[in-house]
Amino acid sequence: MKHATTLLIWLIFSFCILNAQNRKGDTIFRTYIPIKQYRDAGFGPLTKKDSLNFRYVKKDTLVLMPNKPRPNGRMVPYKYKDSTFLNIYAQTAFGLRNDSTDNKRTTLYWKKPLNIFFAKNIEKDVKKDFKNFVDDVLAQIDSLSVNYVNKVEASNYVIYTSEDYDYESKINKKDKSVYYMHWKNGEIDKLAMRINSEVYFSKKLQLMEMKRFFVQSLGYFRMLKELPCESYFSSCHSQEKRLTELDIEFLRYHYGYGICKGINYENFQTLHKNLKKKLKSGPNSKVYLFYPY
Repeated sequence: MKHATTLLIWLIFSFCILNAQNRKGDTIFRTYIPIKQYRDAGFGPLTKKDSLNFRYVKKDTLVLMPNKPRPNGRMVPYKYKDSTFLNIYAQTAFGLRNDSTDNKRTTLYWKKPLNIFFAKNIEKDVKKDFKNFVDDVLAQIDSLSVNYVNKVEASNYVIYTSEDYDYESKINKKDKSVYYMHWKNGEIDKLAMRINSEVYFSKKLQLMEMKRFFVQSLGYFRMLKELPCESYFSSCHSQEKRLTELDIEFLRYHYGYGICKGINYENFQTLHKNLKKKLKSGPNSKVYLFYPY
């Protein structure tokens, strides 16, 4: 029986495992971990035989682990995207600045449901229209959900105005409107959005800001001047913004399982380069990302 060797690489700072599988034959899983993790875990001394199976990714040496049952999780096909899309996506998702910090910048995302609390000075009509907008956004994202709560203690996403109690001490009160988020290991776990009602005095203006910040806060996306003004990912200020096809594609890709979540930019580039090379070299190959539960 023909066997197709499957390569599983655990990438540091990422939340998924890379898996490549041929369409024909059985699958043999080969799991690699960074040599530092291998030593820290106390697996014992490495032998000359071990060194024959080393793999090298950037500056990391990966060590082959003994075959063992795969952990519970979800395996999803790698989602191919062309370089034009990936370059624009990287600019907004990683907030690239074209400096020495870029490689270590990571994507941010919500893993747990958003529990949204509205402060008392958010008008009823504004809340209704905002909820409709959120529904439109979530219709494009199958791995994110939102609840609305009546107590701030039950929330992780607070929306308030400058006339309300100050729910986030780290927000600068001089700003026109702003949000502040907390995250850990790439996962956003708390956010407060403050709308300056002196500047955005009408319901329409407040709703506009809430929509704009909501999209931006789904990944701490950087707004880009290169995109059309109507896009929510554009830095251009406009009262006529809408969810464009590219906006939807960004959100689907960011929250889809065809990409490693919480990955840094350096590993993002390496991952796509290696996977595209794998697909090109094996026309009958399938490449998967494995997400442990």
